[in-house]
Amino acid sequence: MDPITALTSAVELFGVARQIQSLVEKYKNAPKAVDEIIVECNLTKDVCLNLQNQVSQTDILKNPVKNSTEDGLRKMLDTCMDNLEKTLKDLKHEVSKVQSKSDSRMGKWDKTKFLWREEMFSDATQSIQDQKARLGIVIQLLQVRTGQEVKEGVHNVQKGVDTLREEVREILTEFLKRQNPPQLGLQPPSELKKSRSDTQINTTGKRFADDLFAAVRGGRLEDLEPILAQGASVNIALGDRGDRPIHVAAREGFLLVLDRLIASGADVNVQNAFQDTALHQALSRGQIPTSLALLSSGASWKIRNANGTTPLHTAVRSSAYLVVQYLLDKGADANARDKWGHTPLYKACIPPEKDKKNEFVINMKIIRLLVERGADPTLGGWNTGRTPIHGLASSGHAKELAILVKEAKTLELPLAGNSQGETPLLIAVKNKHPDAVDVLLKRGANVNARETSKDGTAPTTLWYAACNPDLSIATKLLEAGANPCAKSNGITLLHLAATKHWLELAKLLIKYKAELDAKASSNDTPLHAAVWAKDFPIARLMLDKKANVEAKGYRTATPIMAAAEIGSLPMVRLLLKHGAQWSYMTPQRSNAFIWSSSGGSVVCVSFFLGCGQDLHHRTEGDYTALHYAARTGKMECVKFLLELGIDKQVMPTKMRAPFKVRGTAADVARAHGAVEVAEFIERYRGE
Repeated sequence: MDPITALTSAVELFGVARQIQSLVEKYKNAPKAVDEIIVECNLTKDVCLNLQNQVSQTDILKNPVKNSTEDGLRKMLDTCMDNLEKTLKDLKHEVSKVQSKSDSRMGKWDKTKFLWREEMFSDATQSIQDQKARLGIVIQLLQVRTGQEVKEGVHNVQKGVDTLREEVREILTEFLKRQNPPQLGLQPPSELKKSRSDTQINTTGKRFADDLFAAVRGGRLEDLEPILAQGASVNIALGDRGDRPIHVAAREGFLLVLDRLIASGADVNVQNAFQDTALHQALSRGQIPTSLALLSSGASWKIRNANGTTPLHTAVRSSAYLVVQYLLDKGADANARDKWGHTPLYKACIPPEKDKKNEFVINMKIIRLLVERGADPTLGGWNTGRTPIHGLASSGHAKELAILVKEAKTLELPLAGNSQGETPLLIAVKNKHPDAVDVLLKRGANVNARETSKDGTAPTTLWYAACNPDLSIATKLLEAGANPCAKSNGITLLHLAATKHWLELAKLLIKYKAELDAKASSNDTPLHAAVWAKDFPIARLMLDKKANVEAKGYRTATPIMAAAEIGSLPMVRLLLKHGAQWSYMTPQRSNAFIWSSSGGSVVCVSFFLGCGQDLHHRTEGDYTALHYAARTGKMECVKFLLELGIDKQVMPTKMRAPFKVRGTAADVARAHGAVEVAEFIERYRGE
C-alpha cells in the first residue's frame, strides 16, 4: 500500500476516538487511561494529516532505492502504519462489544465494567504514542531530506520518542553521514551574493558574536551563511554564559544549523562557563535529533559539567530512552554520581527540586533499562541518603518500585538530615500509597522502623497510617506484624485514638491486641484518655474489652475521678457499672467528690453526696471541696457547697500543690485570680 493510502486509512480509523468519547459521556466513570487514549488518537491523527501533506509534495518515498536512506524511511513508515492499523482495529473491536445488541441485557454498570478494561486502553495509548514518535521522526527527516525548514510544531510529537528502536538511530546516523544538500552544502560556498547588511558584519569582537548568536538562534541557514563566509571562528563565546553557537543550535533543535556549524569546524566538546557541552544542553531540552547528531559527530559522553552531571544523567532526566540506550551501549556508567551523589537512576525516579510544580513523568522503560545495566537502587544522595527507592515510594509508582526493590540488597535505607531515619516504607505510608506499601511489605521491609529524634519520640509506620488516618494501610501494617503498642510522644496509638475520637481505629488496634492498660508518660491509660475526651463509645468499648477501671493515672487518679472533673454523670455511671469505686482516695486523700468540685460540676458533686460522700471531707493539708472549687473559680459549685453548709473558714495546715497560698477558700480564690468568687465567699452569711 502506498504511503498516501495508508495514511488516509489511518485517519479514518482514528474515528474510534469519537465512539469512545460518546461512551465516556454515557457511562461517566471512565478511568484515566480512557481519557488518555482519546487525546492520543486526536494528536496522532493530526500528525498523520501533517505527514500526508508532506508525502504528497515529494516522490522520494514512492519507489525508494533498496538499502537507501529513503528505503529506511519508507520501511519505518510502513511498519508504523501497520502497527497503528492493528492497534486501532483492536480498539474498535473492544468498543464495539459494549455497543452490540447481543449485550443489550447487560445493565449500565456491567457494560461499563466490561468496557473499561484499563490495561487494554493503557497498552493502546502506549502503542499509539510509540507510533506518533516514529511519525515525528519521519516528518523531521523528510523535511531535512527535501531541504525544508523543520517546523516548530513537530517538536510536540517528541513525547514518547524514547520508545524508538535501534533501527531509528541507525537510520538517523546514516542519514546525517550521507546528508549533503547541494543547495546548502556543508562547506562555506565559494561565492555568496552579499547584501548591504552582509558587508557590515564584523569578524571579531562583540558585534560579530551578537550577529552570529542572532543568526544561530533564528535557526535559518540563509541568515547564517553570510556570517560564516567571513571566515571567523564558529567557536567564539556568545554572552556571559560562555555558550558557543553549537550550544544554541543543539538546545534549540536546529539540526541543519548544527550540521553546518560542525562542518565549519565547531568543537562538539566545547564547554561553556558552567562546563556544559552542547550535548548536555541538547539533552536537557529533550532535543533527540540534535543529540544523536552530536554523538554521531564524535561528541564525548564522558564529560561532566560543573555539577558533575554526565550526559547520561541529563538524558535520563529528559526521558530520552534512545539516547540512554545508546550511551549505556557505549559503556556509560549507570552508577555515575554527580556532586550531590545522585545517580542516573535517581534522576529517573525523583523530580528535580526546582521544578516540583510541573508534573514529573516516570519512565518505566528507562528505569528497567538502567537496572538491567547494573544501576544500584540503594545509592542515595551524599547528604540526605535519599535513594531512587525513596523517590518512588514517595510518588507511589508501585510498578516501577517493584523493579527496584527486587534488585535492592536491603530496604533498611534510613534518611539523614531533616528526615533522619525515614525508610521507604515510612514515606509510602505517609503519602498514602497502599500499592507501594504492598510492594515494600512483600519484599520484607521493616514494618516497625521509625524515624530517629533526639528524644526518641518519632513515630512508626503504623503511627503515620493512623494519623493520616488510613485504616486500610493500618490494617496492612498490623497484618504484617506492626506493633500496636508502639509509643510516640509518650502515648500509644490507643491513647491517640481515644483522644481523637477515632472509634474504628480503636476497634482495629484492640483486634490486633493493643494493650488496653498501657501507660502514657503521664501514667494515664487509654481509658483515662477516652474519659478525658468525653468519648462514651470508645470508653464503653474499652470497658467491654476488660480495661482496668481502677487503673491509676496522672496524680494516681482513676478514670472515675477524670469523669467527675469533666462533669460527665453518664460517664460516671458507666464506670460504676463496670466496677469503679467512687470512694477511692489517692495518697493525698483526694477523691471523685473533690475532683468534681474542682471541675465545678454541681451535678456530680450532688451525685457523690447522694452516694454517701462526706461534705466536710478534707484532703492532705486540710483542704476542703470549697478550696478546690474556689481555686478554679467555679461560682455555681461554690454557692452550692456554701448552701449545703460547708465551712468557709477552714484554714489548711500546710502549703501543697496545686494551691498558690495557704489560707481560707476566699484567700485561695483571690490568689488564683477569682476575685468575684472570693468576694462572694466573704459576703456569704449562710442565711
